[in-house]
Amino acid sequence: MRKFFCFFMFLFIIVFSFSVDLNLNHLDFLRDKFLIEDEEFYGYWIYADNIGNNYIKKGVSEEGVSCVDDVARVAIVYSELYKIENDELYKMRVKEALDFVLAFQDIDGDFYNFVFDDGSINKLGVTSRKSGSWWAARAYWAISNCLYMFDGDYKNILIKSAKNVEKILENNLNEFGLINGYSDISSVFLLGLTEFYKETNDKQSFDIALRVADGIMSTQFESGVFKGAYNESKDSFLWHSWGSRQAEALIDFYSICKDEKYLNSAIFYADNIFNLILSFGPVYESKDFIKLYEQISYGIETYVSTASKLYNITKKDKYGYYTAFLYSFFEGNNNPNLIMYGDNGEGFDGLHSVYVNSNSGAESTISYLLSKIRLFNIPEKYFKFSDVVFSKYSSAEILEAEKLNSGIYSFSMDNKNNVRIEADSKIVLKNNFLKSLKGNYYIYVSGEFNDGSFLKVYSSANKSEQRLTYDNGFYYGGKLYCDSNKITFSFNSDSKMFIDQILLIPEDYLFVFSKDDLNYFFDGFEVKKTDMNTFSNEVKGSSFFIEYEDYNNSKLLDLKDVYNNNGIVSYDERKKGNFDNPEGIVGASFSYEEFKKKDKNLVFSFDDSYFKVMNYENDNFVLSSQTFLFKEDLKGNSLYIVGASDHGSYSSDFTIYYDDGLVQKESLRFSDWCQKTFFDESIFLSFDYRYGNTGIQENISNHLFLNKFDLRDENISKIIFSSKPTMHIFSITIR
Repeated sequence: MRKFFCFFMFLFIIVFSFSVDLNLNHLDFLRDKFLIEDEEFYGYWIYADNIGNNYIKKGVSEEGVSCVDDVARVAIVYSELYKIENDELYKMRVKEALDFVLAFQDIDGDFYNFVFDDGSINKLGVTSRKSGSWWAARAYWAISNCLYMFDGDYKNILIKSAKNVEKILENNLNEFGLINGYSDISSVFLLGLTEFYKETNDKQSFDIALRVADGIMSTQFESGVFKGAYNESKDSFLWHSWGSRQAEALIDFYSICKDEKYLNSAIFYADNIFNLILSFGPVYESKDFIKLYEQISYGIETYVSTASKLYNITKKDKYGYYTAFLYSFFEGNNNPNLIMYGDNGEGFDGLHSVYVNSNSGAESTISYLLSKIRLFNIPEKYFKFSDVVFSKYSSAEILEAEKLNSGIYSFSMDNKNNVRIEADSKIVLKNNFLKSLKGNYYIYVSGEFNDGSFLKVYSSANKSEQRLTYDNGFYYGGKLYCDSNKITFSFNSDSKMFIDQILLIPEDYLFVFSKDDLNYFFDGFEVKKTDMNTFSNEVKGSSFFIEYEDYNNSKLLDLKDVYNNNGIVSYDERKKGNFDNPEGIVGASFSYEEFKKKDKNLVFSFDDSYFKVMNYENDNFVLSSQTFLFKEDLKGNSLYIVGASDHGSYSSDFTIYYDDGLVQKESLRFSDWCQKTFFDESIFLSFDYRYGNTGIQENISNHLFLNKFDLRDENISKIIFSSKPTMHIFSITIR
């Protein structure tokens, strides 16, 4: 008993000391016993929903509760940790993960993916049935990557399993050496083949790896927006961040074959794509347009892993810096500057333009942890920059055509895939090009154009004119030197044009940031100190003089000048509302008719106080650091605020300032508009349906909520709200 206790304390000390750098608590929380065909195995829950800062493990009824895809990657995580620190606990976790994976291998060598909560294997689902695809390739990679950890009978079991699935995957290679024609799945197979050869020196595996590596290289783009990337479609243009391990796999293969062409292909990828990702973040997908969000951990991890391996094989400074900067996405170096992990080591499921999806299942947590492990493989001189946030920089830009100023030119909206504009013969679009620095930019456009379409671009006295030519998913529109923050795009055609996104790709990238009170720049090659001033990405907000109306002993604040969001729409205008979609111009909305049913004048009472909902073009404001100033004396006993949150339930601090100099800090809390009350606020109004983002009436109950705050018996001089773009205020009353 004493020996067991000492051994336990030994493991605890190791895990605790290491958890300073890598917190495995949430991954361990997801670990559980699962019944698979009447036998127990340790696996990991695919999802965990964040409910009130507590996580609830969750499966999906049509898929299952745990899967090979995720547990195989858990084995990868622990096998990589074992290389850094020879800890028996990691070896134990690897073995139990591999045992789980092996339980899904069928007699022919192929793998099923999911297990249901009743212990039966999902053999028919499209994401689970045998197909010689993703989960088979991931199982092969995990087994091969972990061979070095074992010997004897268990190693022989793993080798036999790997060779059996290798045959299945080899049989699914097309004439170019790609699994079912796809370069992304093939890259996972190549990672496994390389590791298998390292451990076994199996010539057959090497020969297969050679075919696959050549197949992957054949898909690389030589030009266009995504120059250097690898096409992920069989017959058209497609690229996404997640699963894009082609360059990583080629680097690993180079380590055993020493043929420079594979390393050069990975370098060509990194030197072009990494800067694009530092500009945009790990974009979800690009096909007919760039879909920026949802940005996921699984996306950024592939870049961090590639950069880390590229540094270790070339020892070039820039790839050490790229590793740190790409990882910094998790530390808030992203568009809304939000942290992408939690206190217990949970990797959050996804990032949107103004909020984080803080659910945390196996895939996102594994991807976060593996990204951090890659940092341990680069020297401290690079590692120390892994928490920086870029401020001023010359970066790639995406401009949505429908959000640009068209002046006197008219257009109609087209909702095919992404929202785009439809124009006849000519249209001029203008934008204030505020974020980037001066320099040369390549211009690309997504949409539909005929051969007779031209684009003229102006920046001050500089001009570019180019016939639009298709180039790997986008139309090339010329090159221009931008020397001001204004840019004008003039499209001309002899037929209709559909304009979606305009991309500006700098010839020379420049990222500027601060660290330890010093300013630095990174130009894609080196990091140097600079005198350039950085700026804060924090929203400074605006100030408004607020008047009010006395109504039955209630002071109704007039917020019409503050409103910046259209969240209540009538049936006739239902396709123009946008309460909850900050990344687009249309979204779901409250029904104006539902409000009118409750009071035709839109004046509502609650707690003996009255509230007015405005019926302007905009009817609520998103919290973005607004300051309310009051010319007239304003005081009362209670402050009432009506509003709701979108994409979850949120809280935000605000501050009340009194004329006598005293300050009152409060926390505003609104539940999600389509969920039950999450906080202790009151339900102000409830409705039976809403309008969806396509204008369809959706029978989803929705609500407005009310917060009440006690006030001091003094005049209020101002109220300052913090920035929280997922929270909306519709009405404020003081009584």
